[in-house]
Amino acid sequence: MSELTANLLSACDVARIHQSVIVGAYEGVEQLLLDLKQRGICTACLSNTNHQHWQFMHSMAAFTAIQHRHASHLFQLEKPDQAIFQAFERATQARAVDILYFDDLAQNIAAATQAGWRAIQIDPHCETVPQIRRALALHGVLP
Repeated sequence: MSELTANLLSACDVARIHQSVIVGAYEGVEQLLLDLKQRGICTACLSNTNHQHWQFMHSMAAFTAIQHRHASHLFQLEKPDQAIFQAFERATQARAVDILYFDDLAQNIAAATQAGWRAIQIDPHCETVPQIRRALALHGVLP
């Protein structure tokens, strides 16, 4: 690793940088998930991630509140490949038309839409939870 970084970074430095990519749950997301659960709404996660980040994500209360948690490294597929959306449907036993999907990347939104999902792009530069709540209200999921 030191050779790749011209000896400017050690393997430990690179590992710390890699881990710092995950900053934790968005403010308000745990309450949103609880609100959905109280209404009997099934929640799920489809994440392009790796084993180390996946382990860290499992330590967050908001993440463990999600009913169906699925990751690219476990499916051995990656968004925006259509195969991962199909694998997710099989794993969750959900129909495409019943899925309301949120993502910040346009290519993932396009792929999810192509898969028949209702896909909403989130602006990562604005607060996430209010955007999701507005979309859930527009789709009749929350008041």
